[in-house]
Amino acid sequence: MSESARLKLPYLAASQAQKHVTHNEALTILDALVSARALDKDTASPPGGASDGDAYIVPVGATGAWSGWDNSFAERQDGIWRRFLPFDGLIVWVSDESRQYRWNATASAWQAFGELRPARNGSGTTDALALTDLGKQVILTNGSAITLTLPNSLPVGFQCIVIQGGAGAVTFSPASGASLKNRNSHTKTSGLDALVTVLVRANSGGSSAVFHIAGDTAA
Repeated sequence: MSESARLKLPYLAASQAQKHVTHNEALTILDALVSARALDKDTASPPGGASDGDAYIVPVGATGAWSGWDNSFAERQDGIWRRFLPFDGLIVWVSDESRQYRWNATASAWQAFGELRPARNGSGTTDALALTDLGKQVILTNGSAITLTLPNSLPVGFQCIVIQGGAGAVTFSPASGASLKNRNSHTKTSGLDALVTVLVRANSGGSSAVFHIAGDTAA
């Protein structure tokens, strides 16, 4: 093993020449990622006149030297930009917002501490949960019966709230490989404005999600 698992700090090898090079590389990584600070997270291209130590969270679709670095942490070092891939739980202080962000590997997104997740509205008679629904209110408003597919791939810990926003009851339908549990064997919402919590409790092999639903449910 030549580097640490999380911060990718290089290890010194036995009888290695120029040990100071490896040691200094590890210190540089620590300097960037421990108590990490970014000047901004919405700058779409590397700013001119950046100084060594300036750092940014790279937004999706960035250009120039940051092209293809979506959601990475970029710091100016020795006159060039260096890319650091975020790991689950990495915390960065974003100076222009005076706010901390945490990388959520499950959602593949930077999330602000205490951030309220926006609601998602669906108006069709069919819908499906997705990883992007993590922590959201999913409001389904069709006047006819609605089928909500529960994918087999959602990870353990996924959770959202489903609200029946119209006359159509929502039926929770597990995809092939997935399963649904409820203490009363219920599979639907109970009526207009019903609120149901959806949680993935297990997922062996990543393709057999076990969903639990609780709240305003009906048979």
